[in-house]
Amino acid sequence: MPPRTTVPPATVSHDPAMIELARDRHAEHGTPFEIKMLTGVRERAQFDLAEECEVYQYIPYGSKWFSYFYRRIRERKENALFALRAIVGR
Repeated sequence: MPPRTTVPPATVSHDPAMIELARDRHAEHGTPFEIKMLTGVRERAQFDLAEECEVYQYIPYGSKWFSYFYRRIRERKENALFALRAIVGR
């Protein structure tokens, strides 16, 4: 049986307050800090965060990408503006 690898907990959010809370918790417990964000959303923040921790970008794809996108728009109407900016290039 191959050895188990440890994957650090990740914060998956674009919310600055949530990211700051995660940063504080990781510092408090001495654990690695990892962020996952959508490609095209708050990219400047992603580059800034990458100077201090691992930052992963993700892109929904496959046959269910539209249902994922629609669910995110329903959850938070501002996501539609984020998506439009990403498509148009601001």
